[in-house]
Amino acid sequence: MLTLMSGATDAWSLTRSVSGVSGAVTLYDGPCLANLVNAPPQPIPFPDAGIGSNQPLSQTTAYVYTFTTSNGSVSTPPIVPAVQLTLLPDVIVNLVMKSLQAGLQALRVPAGFQNKPTIQHAMPINKTPPLPIISINQDLMQQDQSEIGAGVNPDQWNNQYSVPATVHRRISVFIATTSVEERAFYRDAVISIWRTMLGPLLHPLGQDLSQRFQATDNQVTKPDDSPGFYYSEIGLEFTGVFLAHVVTDYPVIEGFTTDFSFDWTSESG
Repeated sequence: MLTLMSGATDAWSLTRSVSGVSGAVTLYDGPCLANLVNAPPQPIPFPDAGIGSNQPLSQTTAYVYTFTTSNGSVSTPPIVPAVQLTLLPDVIVNLVMKSLQAGLQALRVPAGFQNKPTIQHAMPINKTPPLPIISINQDLMQQDQSEIGAGVNPDQWNNQYSVPATVHRRISVFIATTSVEERAFYRDAVISIWRTMLGPLLHPLGQDLSQRFQATDNQVTKPDDSPGFYYSEIGLEFTGVFLAHVVTDYPVIEGFTTDFSFDWTSESG
């Protein structure tokens, strides 16, 4: 994103060239983009997403931008659009899943139960482990409605920023057992562990704006002599904050002016 600013009210021109290579691509050539009638010069944002090409700008090529008005011309130093972009992962879901795993693994089970459950993030692919089995998976993350532009923070010269959003998450827990008693016990255990982690775990992280759960029980029977099983499906839902943390490593163009001064900073993220 470029920022153009000039007091000239006639034609503006903006070009992009590859550093050290003759020839330039015209990004804009037309009337003044700012409303300067009875007003001081205003900064005008101008995006360059690879204008004049069917691809984004090369991340290994240095470009030079030149802004021209009747007041004169100014050019940037060679700039590489983006050397590196790192997205820091969201850890909330993994934190909730591992907390559920830890609680279930530490659970004291009644003496009559044969095995403690196998707990995993996804259903098995190669073979089915012995029952009971508990599978945990996030199957929904949906942003709540917000005003246009709300919570969108631009990169302000430090090459790292966060884009917050309020999101609704749903974590599904599937429990399969060989008896009705086991199904009821592990269903209630999952819900109880979930309820107890809301205060000490999710509240300090701002992830408990709202929460609820729902559970359904059923059974699978087969027409042949092979055994069926009992199962419970639990939906754990909560609304909280989702932050997209972005770290960049490229020069930041603060602005163009045509008074032959150019403000340019380069900081590494």
